[in-house]
Amino acid sequence: MGIQKDTGELLAYIYKKYTSSDAGYFSINYVDLLIETKWDGGQLFRAITYLSQRNLIKSIGSSSIISIEGILPDGIDIVENTSKFKHIFGFKLDFKVFKFSWTLKQK
Repeated sequence: MGIQKDTGELLAYIYKKYTSSDAGYFSINYVDLLIETKWDGGQLFRAITYLSQRNLIKSIGSSSIISIEGILPDGIDIVENTSKFKHIFGFKLDFKVFKFSWTLKQK
């Protein structure tokens, strides 16, 4: 998978976690994301860096001590605008049928 698809999946995952949080707050650290996604460290770091540099997520720290503290307004706008999401990340996002690649690998 390329960086573009990885970042789209990660943004969708963060959005889903954020919108399902009762507290209206979401935070996850790098190690927990490595466990969840089963990606290698470089793959995850590149995806987080890309999303942070585009100001789509709020991340704190560097390297293996990164924590994602939430999704920013532009990130929400992109996830909720399906044509914009597809244009940026190269695939259509429909949470009704979408499966994260790391869940498909478990089967």
